[in-house]
Amino acid sequence: MPPKQKLVPWAPEGPLLVQEPTETYGELPLLPARERNAEANTFIIPGELYSSKNSRRPVLFKNGSGRNVVKVVKSDAAKRQETSLCAMLNAQPRFCELMRTEISQCDRPLRLEMTIYRRTNQRFDYNNISQNLLDCLEKTGILEDDNASILIPVYTPYKVDHDEPRTELRFL
Repeated sequence: MPPKQKLVPWAPEGPLLVQEPTETYGELPLLPARERNAEANTFIIPGELYSSKNSRRPVLFKNGSGRNVVKVVKSDAAKRQETSLCAMLNAQPRFCELMRTEISQCDRPLRLEMTIYRRTNQRFDYNNISQNLLDCLEKTGILEDDNASILIPVYTPYKVDHDEPRTELRFL
């Protein structure tokens, strides 16, 4: 059996990008799509995503009537990634504004195409790896909700980019 790999804490690796005509809005560089081989109106989240499901841990809580209840919560690594990702989104108000504008012009349910660029070919599950990102888009008010009546994720085959892992989002 191969040794279990240790999760590396996630941290933002650069500014959030939106592929549009060349302009700069404060700290948010908007680059032409041709420079990154991405389609127009592609929202780029830098860094590698980690599963929110791996390394979940049981925690004992007391419910309202004083009874002990076991709940399964996110791992510390997944919580750190969620905190960092939400902070990165909140630090980029123009990015969030552009994304909300794009969403407002789409029919419901939203179809969100996700292209994930990973550092390695390591196996992963699309739903698990994208869950923290979708939770953060909801927590920061970009998405009203990530349930199936509001959002349908569309995954393109993942790609490997050793130097620049990222997730590219595009509303269809």
